[in-house]
Amino acid sequence: MIHILMSQSRIVYISRRTERKKPQRVKRRRTAVFWIGIAFLTVVIAASGGVLVVTRISALQINEISVFSSASSPDVETVEEVTALALEGTVWGIIPKRFFLAISPEDIEEFLLKKFPRFSSVNVRVSGRRIEVSVQERQLFAVMCGGRAEEGKERLISEPPCAYVDTKGILYEQAPESSGNLILSIIRDTVLPPAPSPILDDSTLILM
Repeated sequence: MIHILMSQSRIVYISRRTERKKPQRVKRRRTAVFWIGIAFLTVVIAASGGVLVVTRISALQINEISVFSSASSPDVETVEEVTALALEGTVWGIIPKRFFLAISPEDIEEFLLKKFPRFSSVNVRVSGRRIEVSVQERQLFAVMCGGRAEEGKERLISEPPCAYVDTKGILYEQAPESSGNLILSIIRDTVLPPAPSPILDDSTLILM
C-alpha cells in the first residue's frame, strides 16, 4: 500500500490494483484495434476477390455492338471495330471495361468523335449486354485547299493540303484536291488550321 500524507493529517490509501488498471485498459484497447484492423483487411480482400470474379462473368459483359448511321452507306463494320477498341482494358486496373456497369457512354462518344472527324455527333446507349451507337454524319459543303504562306524566309505548305468543310463551316477531315465542278472548291492563301476547326462563318457561307 502507498501512504499519502495530506495537509490536514489525513491519510489516503491507494490500492496498487487501482494503479494497474490503466495499463491493462490500454493493452485491451490496442488488442481490440489490432483485431478490428485484421477484420477490416479481411473484408477488403474478400470484397476485392468478389469483384474480380463477378465482373469477369461473361453473362455480365457486353457482347454486341449495334451501329445506326444517318449516312446512306455508313462504314458500320469499322465503327463497330473502333467501338470494341474503346472497351478494351480495365477500369482502375481491376474492372473490365466490358462489364456492363463499368460502361461510360460519354467516354465512348468522345473516343469515336476523335476517331471519326466526319461525325458531327455520336450517341451511345447501353441496353443490357448490347451497346447501341447512333452517329450523325456531317453534310459536305466544300473542299478547301490551303496555299503557301510566307514566314520569314521559309515557305509553309498546308498539311493536309486540302480538307472537307461541312455546311456549318467546320473543316473536319483530309480530302483529295478537287478538280471537278461537282463539289465547291475553295482556295485559301494561308495554311489550313488543324481539323476539326471552324473555318467559315455564317455570313461567308450565305455568300457562297
